[in-house]
Amino acid sequence: MRARRPTVLPSQARTTLNLIASDGPFPYSQDGVVFQNRERVLPAPTHHLPRAPATHPAPGPAPRPR
Repeated sequence: MRARRPTVLPSQARTTLNLIASDGPFPYSQDGVVFQNRERVLPAPTHHLPRAPATHPAPGPAPRPR
């Protein structure tokens, strides 16, 4: 994605960029707070762990016994 010049952005975006560059103050009390989904706005995550990759024998001769 290409970066846009601030002059072609809407005025709200330029204001937000200026606030970020100056470290605030931000207009909302919860800005900078980690979203915890307490209101269950997002779907519940699935707690499945990724499967281990399947192992396949390597091509070529078998390894020598130790």
